[in-house]
Amino acid sequence: MERAKKILYDVEGVSGISYQQCLGDLSSLYAKIGNLERSNDLLYSMQNVQVNKKSNLYAISLAKRAQTYAASGNYSQGISTLNEAVKIYEENHDSIGLANAYVTMSSYYHRNKKTTKAIEICNQAISILDHYPNELDITARAYNNLAIFKRATGNTKEAIDCCLKALECSTSAGDTISTYYADILGNLAIY
Repeated sequence: MERAKKILYDVEGVSGISYQQCLGDLSSLYAKIGNLERSNDLLYSMQNVQVNKKSNLYAISLAKRAQTYAASGNYSQGISTLNEAVKIYEENHDSIGLANAYVTMSSYYHRNKKTTKAIEICNQAISILDHYPNELDITARAYNNLAIFKRATGNTKEAIDCCLKALECSTSAGDTISTYYADILGNLAIY
């Protein structure tokens, strides 16, 4: 990934979308392995690029920053940062970016013990995704999240229904061998 960063920098420069996404992905990876200092360094290098603060590129960098906050257990800051991205996606009429942010945000609310809010946000994502039948990966994530939230509130029947919808979306997308698909199957088995 570090090699990809160098290549993308050489091709696009610091303000290229792929370069910025690479920085965000690297930041998330470093956060997951516990190297928060390197993760934060990459986030700040993303922030310091002169990017239009109303662009989707900036919203993507905010979403990556939110992932890093969440990886360190700071879900409230992750939610706050994602809310900034949500405003940009709304202004730019980017429904897919908005839905994706809502799916991610819903899991942060759940981890913050605000499951009712998590369900509300996840349902907003699903309402958006109903208009985009080809966005099966995001829709599968949304239904899998919703299944987890429904199970947490004791609604096992709805949790099972959501898992089945998540499996249907993943299967339709051709994803039947990933670890994500296995997670959905595992959740279904538990319920």
